[in-house]
Amino acid sequence: MASSGRLGVVAAGRIAGILRTVQPDRSPITSGACPDVWRITLDGSGYHGQVDALPLLPEPRPRPGPDPGGERSDAARNRQRILDSARSLLAEGGADSLTMDCLAQAAGVGKGTIFRRFGSRSGLLQALLDAEEQVLQRGFLAGPPPLGPGAPPEQRLVAFGAARIEFLRRHGELQRAADRDPANLFGSPPRRLDHTHLAYLLRELAIAPEPAGLATSLLAILSAPVVLHQVHVQQQAFEQVIENWTFLVHQLCRSSNSSCDTANISLPGQ
Repeated sequence: MASSGRLGVVAAGRIAGILRTVQPDRSPITSGACPDVWRITLDGSGYHGQVDALPLLPEPRPRPGPDPGGERSDAARNRQRILDSARSLLAEGGADSLTMDCLAQAAGVGKGTIFRRFGSRSGLLQALLDAEEQVLQRGFLAGPPPLGPGAPPEQRLVAFGAARIEFLRRHGELQRAADRDPANLFGSPPRRLDHTHLAYLLRELAIAPEPAGLATSLLAILSAPVVLHQVHVQQQAFEQVIENWTFLVHQLCRSSNSSCDTANISLPGQ
């Protein structure tokens, strides 16, 4: 996705979080069958345009027609009932207790309904994380600095890692269960957006000949299996994991001929 000047990224709202490169523009896309697609533009000062987070598995919308509340309304109710039942099972027994058989019985639907709506167990787990993912996305797309636009890129890189680790403090076991599908670990819509953001910050810092490759490595460091291994196996507190991330960013900046202001790198809130 390298380019000179501005970099355009489409964030597709209610069509399963599609993410693809487009021509830069500051206006929202509102035509055709996809009225909820926003065009996000990137330049040296951050993200611009009409920005929204990427819902993973959205609520269905009634289609225009004489009976907009028919099958679509039933599908929406089924979806909510499945999610509510999944949350109850998670509260009772954790992520490992959430099987499709148990969920189908608890929700009063067939297993086929669950798979048609969510695609897989990983898709279901990601849907349960959807609201929290949107909060984090809004933070780094359009929130206040240092996580959002307005801070130097190295400070945003520190803040992004800290925010992702805090996310895993709250939802790590659920995220790890979702990431058991290898395709989900780096290929889900939220991770693709995370990767785009990391690559953008690295490009701004000019600390790697191939920002996309380094962004993948950094994304792996922030993944649920790696972070929770540090916490549960190596007995590190989440605060220490955040300090490790900050140290890594500091070292990346020091080892390159970049514009990093390493003296001012600090944890968010300091």
